[in-house]
Amino acid sequence: PDSLHVLPSNDQTVGMFTTIRDESTPRDVFVFACERLQRLLLEFTLTYCGFEDLTVTTHSGDEYHGRTRALDVSCVTIIRSGMSFEGPIRQCIKDVRLGHILIQTNLVSNQPEFHHKVLPANIESHKVLLFDATVATGAAATMAIRVLKDHRVEEKNIILCTLLASKNGASNVAYAFPEVTIVAGALDEAIDQQFRIRPGLGNFGRLAEAWSGVAAMFVMRCDSLLVTDMKPVWIVFRLTTIASLSLTGDRYYGTEAEDGSDRHTTSSPT
Repeated sequence: PDSLHVLPSNDQTVGMFTTIRDESTPRDVFVFACERLQRLLLEFTLTYCGFEDLTVTTHSGDEYHGRTRALDVSCVTIIRSGMSFEGPIRQCIKDVRLGHILIQTNLVSNQPEFHHKVLPANIESHKVLLFDATVATGAAATMAIRVLKDHRVEEKNIILCTLLASKNGASNVAYAFPEVTIVAGALDEAIDQQFRIRPGLGNFGRLAEAWSGVAAMFVMRCDSLLVTDMKPVWIVFRLTTIASLSLTGDRYYGTEAEDGSDRHTTSSPT
């Protein structure tokens, strides 16, 4: 689809994807490579945010005819793997507005269910970057886009950014929402019967237990009510809580079983 854009590939990006796809890669190296890729992907993604002309005066008194973003940017992460983009996006946009959407997979129906959201104020007038680490079937991303549209965000102002997508998942989102821009770090050929991207990069991070959803909603609610004076203490607690949200194998947050396998094998069609 025309709305799909893939990060240009070169030896460096292929090397980083090789690192994060390798099952023997230590967690600290995996996280480091992911964040390098995410920064490259985010800079590429920001080129689709829409720019307008701006003339400024330089220190020498001359005029410089440049460009600036036409709309303010808000970012929304799909908990939990999408939250891995928070650090890199803060390095790309100063004082970025962040929101969260909690979508869990029903363990009986294998369908995504919307549970909670915290969205930035006036999000309907912003360009919105929607983050999910991987897009397998596109079901979670589709539901998150519907949540944004319910809050009056126009399709043309939504950019779905993902580190890795299956061709099927990207196509599903593109055909459901033709005006949404989709930016992926890489595309894989297929998904298997357990809704895993193949060849993929392993279990990046997902919510699998009911108590995980409760904890995540508590974190998001406190985010929305946060008092500035409490911020240093809250950041420590928040990172500790988010890192313990799932019992599933998770390469980014380091919650895999000691043998490297998943502690919980339920599939997650996201």
